[in-house]
Amino acid sequence: MQARPIYLYKNGKSRAFARDNKTCYYLKSMVQMTKNTAKETPNEESDSDHLELRVYELGFHIDPDLPKQKIKELFQSIKNNIADAGTVITIGEPHRLRLAYTISRMERTGRHDFSSAFFGWVVYQSDGEAHARIIDMIKEHNDVFRYIDVRTTKEAAEHAAIQYEEWYRHTQKQDMQEEEKTEEVHVRVQESKEKLDVAIENAIL
Repeated sequence: MQARPIYLYKNGKSRAFARDNKTCYYLKSMVQMTKNTAKETPNEESDSDHLELRVYELGFHIDPDLPKQKIKELFQSIKNNIADAGTVITIGEPHRLRLAYTISRMERTGRHDFSSAFFGWVVYQSDGEAHARIIDMIKEHNDVFRYIDVRTTKEAAEHAAIQYEEWYRHTQKQDMQEEEKTEEVHVRVQESKEKLDVAIENAIL
């Protein structure tokens, strides 16, 4: 089963990739920058018949059930294939996020529902022929169940990369705070349970 593509609509909007507000903010910014500073890629065929070098941003969702090592290897493979066909400008390492809606895909074993994914992206430069090869490559990765490929500029891509790093650091900080709160609640519950056990034991005596 090939990955399903998503392209930007002409009004500059795209289907939401994540429920998280910070993620949506980053993606909305990426869409807006692309709208303001670059042309869209409406389909592979119409943007593959050119000899000049153009800049593209390829984002993709990876099956969240894969082991982390397999995800790293898959991302490295995608990056290497793009480097063989064109020039890699900047990358966004895959990280896990919740999807805005459940995505279903029919597989040999039945229907597979995705409510989360590892999202990664690569900004690259290529001519039309290489661009077509890159699109064909991402389609063939069964562990990539959705992707987006848009025309952009180096300037817009660099700006998006900075925003991405800021958002990712913020998200990591939030995750750590949530883990600390969860651990604190667990400790308090355990302490309350121990106090209750002591009180019951004293009452019996």
